[in-house]
Formats: sequence, C-alpha cells, structure tokens
Amino acid sequence: MFLLNKNRFFLPAILTSLIVFIFGYYYWDMLPMGSIHRYDEYHTLDRSNGFLIKGDWFTVYSNNEPYFKKPPLQYWLTAMTITMSDDLEFALRIWSYIFGLGLLIATGLLAYAIFPSNPYAMPAAVLILAGSSMQWFSAISAMLDAGAAFFFAVAVFAFLLAIRQPRWWYLVAISSGLGALQKAPAGFVTVCGMLVLLHVTRKFHDVNLRDIFGNIHFKISVLITALLVLWWPVLQVARYGIEVIYFAYIDEMLLRFSPVGGGHPFSWLEWWQWIIRDGMGLWIPAILSLFMLPYFFRKPESFVPPFLFFCFVIMMTFATGRIYQRYLLLILPVLAAGFAALLARIVPGRVFAVVVACVLTLSAGNPFKGINSVSLFKSSQNKYLPLLENFSKSLEVKETPVWCNWSKAKLKNIYPGAFSYYASNGRIFLELHDAEQLPLKEVLEGFTPPYRGLCDTSEFDKLKKWLMSYEIIEQSNGYVHWTSMGTVSLNK
Repeated sequence: MFLLNKNRFFLPAILTSLIVFIFGYYYWDMLPMGSIHRYDEYHTLDRSNGFLIKGDWFTVYSNNEPYFKKPPLQYWLTAMTITMSDDLEFALRIWSYIFGLGLLIATGLLAYAIFPSNPYAMPAAVLILAGSSMQWFSAISAMLDAGAAFFFAVAVFAFLLAIRQPRWWYLVAISSGLGALQKAPAGFVTVCGMLVLLHVTRKFHDVNLRDIFGNIHFKISVLITALLVLWWPVLQVARYGIEVIYFAYIDEMLLRFSPVGGGHPFSWLEWWQWIIRDGMGLWIPAILSLFMLPYFFRKPESFVPPFLFFCFVIMMTFATGRIYQRYLLLILPVLAAGFAALLARIVPGRVFAVVVACVLTLSAGNPFKGINSVSLFKSSQNKYLPLLENFSKSLEVKETPVWCNWSKAKLKNIYPGAFSYYASNGRIFLELHDAEQLPLKEVLEGFTPPYRGLCDTSEFDKLKKWLMSYEIIEQSNGYVHWTSMGTVSLNK
C-alpha cells in the first residue's frame, strides 16, 4: 500500500510540508499587492464577473457573450471569492496560489511514486520545482495554468499508484475530470496515453492491462471520468448547438497543437528557449535525468516521465497555433519529480538528495521571488481606468458601446477584458477589428445607433470617416472617447 512504511515516510512528509508552508507564508503577503496586469488575467476578471452580473452559472461569458473555449471551474471559484473579499487582486489570485502550493505537493508525491524506496525524493522535488520562475508567476496571478498543472500532476502520480493499487483509480478519475473543467482535458488524454505506453512496453514490466481493465475500481473510475469530462460540453451543446465542439476542442486545442491548420509556422525549439530562460541549471540536468530513469529503476513507473516529456516536445515543436511560455508549467513538475527521484537514488545518504536539490534551486532558480520579479506593479491598464470608468458612467441605455481592437500595439493598450469589466456596463459591445467593418450590415446587425466608442488615436483617425455626426468626449493616454449618431453608408 501507498505509505506502507509510515515510520520511514513520516519525517520526509513533515519536511515536505514544512517547505511548502515556508513558501506559502512567504508569498501570502503578495496576493493583494499591486494589480493584475496580464492580458488573460483581465479575461479571468471579466469571465468570473460574468456569472455574477448575468446570474447564469452554467455559461461562461466573455465580453458579455457566451464563450466556449474555456471551461468554468476557476471562474466559478473566483466569482465566489469576489463576493467574499473586498480586495479584488486577492480574490483573483487566491485560487492560483492554492493550486500553486498544491502543485508543489503533487510534484513531491509524483517523485515518491517514481521512487518510493526513498521518500526524501518528495522534499527534493518540491525544492526543484520551487526554483522555477514560471511556478511563481503562475501561482501569484489570475491565470488558469497553476490549476491546470495541479490537476495534471495529480492525475499522473495517482496513475502510477493505481497500476499497483487499484483504489487510486478514483483519484485519477477525479483529477482528470476536474482538470477538464479547469482548462483542458490534458490529464484525461495523458492517462489514455500512459495506458497505451504500458501496452507497448508490456515485455519490460509485470503490469497486466487485462487485470487493470477487469478491476471493478477501474471500471467505476472510467464512469466517473466520463461524467466529469463530458457533462459540461454536453450541457453547452444542448444549450447552444453543436458548433460549441468546434470552438472548445477543434479550434482551441486540436488545431493549436496540430502541424496543420493553426495558421502559424512550426514553433520548433521555442520551448527550449523557455526552458533555458526559466532555469538552465535546473532543467537541463532534469531533462537528462528523465532518460536515465529506466536504467536505474527498471519498472513501468520509470518509463512515464520520459514519455510525457517526449509528448510535450512533439506538441510544442509542431504546434501551428499560438503557444505560450506558461505551458511549461505542465511539464516542469514531471521534470522536477524525475530529477528528484534520480538524486534520491544515486546521491549517497537518504537525506542528501534534499541538500543537493536545495543548492541547485538556490543557485539556479532562487525560489524567493521579489514583488518586481513576479511583476505585481507592472500593470499597463491602471492608467486607463479613469477613462474606462468615465466611459461607463457616460454610457446610456440607448447607446451601443463600441471598442476598437486592431492596433498593432494592442497588447500594450486597453485589453478586451478590461473594457468589458470596467466600461461596458455588462452589455454586449461591438468589437471592431478593422475600420472598414463599421459600415457593413453584417457587422452592425443587432447593434443599433447611437454609438459610444473607445479607440486609440490611430484607430479613430481611420474610423471617423465612417461616423455620422461624431463628437469627441475625451482624449486620454492615446485614446479617444467618442459618440456618433450613426454610420455613413458605403454607397455614399
């Protein structure tokens, strides 16, 4: 059984808990500091608030319209904390913080599942992952990545335990299902892939898939997984139609990571640059250690980490959709756990793997980030808040809000989530991606004049020729707040 030698497990578990507590205590005070500033953090704010202003907890709203590319779990949780906390930044970050600390624990347990003979692999793995900048950027943010990585790591370590002790399949099912509700069904897909791996490598180990598939705990867990993974997309299809599947899975996931159809050239070794940037001294030896695990351990658990890393590399290399550095957080726990397991295996003395891991993380990663390192005071949106709030106060019920979003510098300008939350008064707004869109009937369908809009100066210079009887209300920080009684016909 897991934890079968409680005396041997007790001290490493206490040390692991103490390390996680120290990091949790250090970063706790940062949660309310500064302001959110990342592009997608404002999406989290907008979508979480959507449940509150719409009163519909079974649809994710983005820009006040139904949105199908992201599932609801963290948005639900954040909506609840917004109602419970007077501090908006704290309410937005607390769940990423909880998931981030949970990810440290899951990484330690993954290392233990790989090498249970030395439980000091657990605190060593926690220390290695704590050296990652991406770990703390994600944990002190309003993003979904810490939660996605947490559920993924839990699914992997529970799988490694379940192939020996079938009752762990229930944790595999729950973590895979909640992961699908958090961001994407990465855990579910990975579990399926690991089962295939066990079949392909069956000559090298004693795990029998027939025994697994015939076990009652596995069968029940399959049913639980199906219910958790499928109920949300089935509900969305029932409410909004089959096109939901395209937005949620084909466009957002399949085309993004496929070699064709994503609209961008191959990423090739962009992921490698991210690895180097996050901590070359940590992750290069960690990568090398993964491929040494099968030699040192000679059991199916040792094949899983290199297999997962190989799959990650293939997906990142040949992705033709937009990929981001924060996706590293899915694979870093696997690297940290594999590296820690190898250290616990080859470093003399049961506890000295922890000492080596501590030296590595302090020298290569520095786990105690300052407030500037995690960018708590870098918000590009704060300077626009007075303008957005004035827009909101001026917006009349009869007016259609308009927002321009085609500037090449849009990532440095007002974000759509910020406009939706602060300026739109919870109403659907007309988002323009080109000045020539404004007079088109198919674009204006459902959006009646008069209009009240917000564009940066370069966008407004191109747009104003299509505006009828426009008036400039305010100009601030490179933006123009305007009103118009209508649009000029294309036939004029």
